Amino acid sequence: MLGTTPIRLRVTLITLFWVTALQFVPVPTSRADDLAPSLDLLTPAPAQNALVEFRVADVPLPGPDDNPFDPAEFDITVTFTGPDGRTLETAAFWHESGEWRARLLAEIPGRWGAVAGGGPAVAFDVAPAPPSSLGVVRRSGEILTEPGGSPYLALGENLGWGAVSDYEEWLGRLGEIGATWGRIWMADWSFGLEWDDTPLGDYRSRLQRAANLDSVLDLAVANGVRIQLVLQHHGPYSTLFNSQWEDNPYNRVNGGPLSGPDEVWTNPTARELFKRRYRYVVSRWWAHPGLLAWELWNEFDGVDGNWLHGTPAVRWHAEMAAYVRSLDPLDRPITTSYASGWLPDDGSVWRIPEIDIVELHSYLRLDQPLWFGLIVPPRLKFGKPVLIAEAGVTTEGPPGTLDPHGDHVFDMAWGGLMSGQAGTGMTWWWDNYVHPRDLYGRLAGAFAFARENKELLSGARPRLDLGF
Repeated sequence: MLGTTPIRLRVTLITLFWVTALQFVPVPTSRADDLAPSLDLLTPAPAQNALVEFRVADVPLPGPDDNPFDPAEFDITVTFTGPDGRTLETAAFWHESGEWRARLLAEIPGRWGAVAGGGPAVAFDVAPAPPSSLGVVRRSGEILTEPGGSPYLALGENLGWGAVSDYEEWLGRLGEIGATWGRIWMADWSFGLEWDDTPLGDYRSRLQRAANLDSVLDLAVANGVRIQLVLQHHGPYSTLFNSQWEDNPYNRVNGGPLSGPDEVWTNPTARELFKRRYRYVVSRWWAHPGLLAWELWNEFDGVDGNWLHGTPAVRWHAEMAAYVRSLDPLDRPITTSYASGWLPDDGSVWRIPEIDIVELHSYLRLDQPLWFGLIVPPRLKFGKPVLIAEAGVTTEGPPGTLDPHGDHVFDMAWGGLMSGQAGTGMTWWWDNYVHPRDLYGRLAGAFAFARENKELLSGARPRLDLGF
């Protein structure tokens, strides 16, 4: 970028004027006027349902005073055209290697074309997918489906955060028992792109975390697992639950736009900054075969002043879910979650058209199969898949003294399948309970049964009307 002049590559001509005393004096146009971005294919052998990556060249590189994540400064549209005429449009993203990149997941093989901005078109061939490839999962009514239409069941556990080397072990063990699902947080201490060590809306100093997430998603694919990616968690916007509000860069005390955590739902500056971050996240990972779904919030009812059907939070979810859907050419499932999802609510969030999965969390010392059988069936009235995506017998720490042998993990896995969920109930404490105690065997039987009986489990949906 030249000086502070915004670069918009969606337009073919930019005319700038300086206002002087009594006349308009034309100013030379920026380099954006004559740009014709080119695409260099980086993937040696593009294949169906696999990540295909391009370098976007012949475009300006951001200077030290520029922000490559601000679409008002850099907006490079890349359009892919399939052999059947379908078009997929995304945005180029700034990569830690110091260049622009763009990604594609091609769901059909054959001759594809691509063009960036007003640059030259390039053509490339996509080979048919190998039998072990992971395709895109989508919602079909009350169930999630594989590309061929067969049911997808979420079989797994939470994998919130850790080093790449940790995921090699965790995903390796999950792959051995036939897992299909994991859930990872983009928290500030793990894969988060924005916190108090970055300017708001500028993620350059945290792009190594994005590279680490790439590596983890690659590991997930290698082990047959898809990842539900949590884009935001409650702690930074709570003074009561896992509070990080004092350190939150959105806090006005720290130079941010919010005088209180609850303003995250309504403050226009915060909403635009969230959209900027979501734009980068979707542009970078929409095409990764290891991605299952976007989760807008972990436990958004933990935000100060919020409740299950608080109008500002519902409106925020409607706006952001629609925005994320507009960014993702593959329309992957979108969800969000409640900490107190086991309590009655009016279903305002679940009725949002772009919210595809009803996600509940439950930590109670109860008979898990019986409890799941009570709280899941009433939520099926929304006509969407239901998942208890976090569950346990305590929130206080690893339940080793309560349950050293993982009996409740066994119960949650089977209880989830038998209650009408779109998968198993998902245990927490993956890193300091399940893995060190090698409790994967407590999940293996339920996973094997589910993989052999997907149609049966997905076709039988119990109904129970408890008034919520």
